Amino acid sequence: MKKKTITKRKMAKHAITAAILGLGLALTACTSTDEADGNATTPGTQQEQGQEQGDGGSQQGQEQNDNQGQSDNLQNDNQGQIDDAPEIELFEPERDLAGFINFAPTDGALANQLAPPAIGEEFAIIHTNFGEIHLRLFPDIAPMAVQNFTTHANDGFFDNLIFHRIIPNFMLQGGCSLGTGFGGQSIWGRGFGDEVTTNLRHIRGALSMANTGMPFSNSSQFFIVHNHTLNPNDIHMNTARLEAQDMRVSDGEGYLYDYLVSDVWPAEWMQHYIDYGGTPHLDYGHTVFGHVFYGMDVVDAIAAVGTEGGEPLEDVVIYRIEIVTKD
Repeated sequence: MKKKTITKRKMAKHAITAAILGLGLALTACTSTDEADGNATTPGTQQEQGQEQGDGGSQQGQEQNDNQGQSDNLQNDNQGQIDDAPEIELFEPERDLAGFINFAPTDGALANQLAPPAIGEEFAIIHTNFGEIHLRLFPDIAPMAVQNFTTHANDGFFDNLIFHRIIPNFMLQGGCSLGTGFGGQSIWGRGFGDEVTTNLRHIRGALSMANTGMPFSNSSQFFIVHNHTLNPNDIHMNTARLEAQDMRVSDGEGYLYDYLVSDVWPAEWMQHYIDYGGTPHLDYGHTVFGHVFYGMDVVDAIAAVGTEGGEPLEDVVIYRIEIVTKD
């Protein structure tokens, strides 16, 4: 495959950091793994070599939760377009699936994510043996992820698959064709990039793409955020971000340098995390492309199934995913 060089500079693999009030506090994804307490870090697919990637996404700053589990250091390296950043090196066939990062907050973004679908919008219904989960989709914000999800749904790809990984007070993960975390593919037959925006977040009820933490690793696996109570470290982190809204990010790699904290971590989102839960450490590492507007009681019931190491002790079956137009 011929490689086209756009520039020699590649995107940062280092943690996003900011000096807050002289404390040098890292404003980034603080992660660790403690599945017994529901504090596993991130949902992810698994590599062919058999290495578990399900807890990827922790940043290289290695800030850890108070429960002090192991950090997996599988930061997502999005190779999409970034405002005011140098272009990067991509294989030509991948450029159309590169994704993006957008730090341009929009007023009312939180309310938009929480709102039910409008008349004429398509939404998804996940039919399970525990009941129905209804999800609004955001094709205008995450078009590739939504197209991938809805096409798979309409083609019956998800029929009779299971939620193969369930961690209470964290997330439910499905969409693996093998039911093991090793399966699945995108509708394009290859992985695609992350569509990361400050206007969709991993608040409780968010629908997001699982990945390995590597570039172009989105396939068919997805997860729903179940967390309803932040751990103390995340509360501390988000409180610090609230207090630093007028400060600017200091990032040695350059692509976030001088962004306002309020652009990267807007106050209304940080307060919502503190009040209602979610998984803020997953922001900017995974693509949020939908949100539960009906059926969180079903999500709660599924999360309450007994598990061992994140694997449910009874099958939670996705009978089918139906794409419906709101009338």
